[in-house]
Amino acid sequence: MIIKLEELMPRNQAIQTPDEKTSIFSRYSLNELKWYFHNYVNKYHEGYEIDDENKEVITALLLYWSQNPAFESLPQIKAPSLKKGILLAGNVGSGKSLLLRILKDMGLPSPSFQIKSCREVANAFLSDGFNGIRVYGSDSVQIRFGKHFKRHVLFDDLGAESSVVHYGNKLNVMQEILLERYNHFVRFGLMTHLTTNLNRAELEQTYGHRVMSRMHEMFNFLTLGGKKQSKDRRI
Repeated sequence: MIIKLEELMPRNQAIQTPDEKTSIFSRYSLNELKWYFHNYVNKYHEGYEIDDENKEVITALLLYWSQNPAFESLPQIKAPSLKKGILLAGNVGSGKSLLLRILKDMGLPSPSFQIKSCREVANAFLSDGFNGIRVYGSDSVQIRFGKHFKRHVLFDDLGAESSVVHYGNKLNVMQEILLERYNHFVRFGLMTHLTTNLNRAELEQTYGHRVMSRMHEMFNFLTLGGKKQSKDRRI
């Protein structure tokens, strides 16, 4: 269920709809977005905690998903850009997937995206071969009636999948998909988001230097928690 900010705002704090010349990000201040997030999780995710382990990442992601240019000045991200996707890393149970699902459901103005687990995608190749994964890679941008239709996707739990074999064809599925989506990112601005438990060295070891190099172009890298004993936020 997607709840808009106006539905949670008290009547005496109603936000005016901007005219066509007003940029989307200026419609809501960062404090209003934080207020919205706080009330949204209290209403729909009771027990979700905002603390020193996640508040900086939440702030960054609120700026990103509201398309606020202030995101591109954040010092904790190397070369931050609203044109790139989000790679959210962290320990098991740190709340990566839940946080991105909350932001998706809040209905902020950044392009909407589908959520697919990497295991699910690997199993699609196992069952149907390249036809099973083409929709996430080579066919993720299609032209219909003269317009480009882009399949923006959050691939959840990168690294949890394994290389699979379909009729003798062994494939590192997410390596193949990320390379295909990189081409569409460069040509058409296709957005990809990732969650992972792996660090940068482990990502490069699993997917190779070529993919890692492209990931630096495709993603804003953020880490949730960072401590070995980060709180388990699965609720």
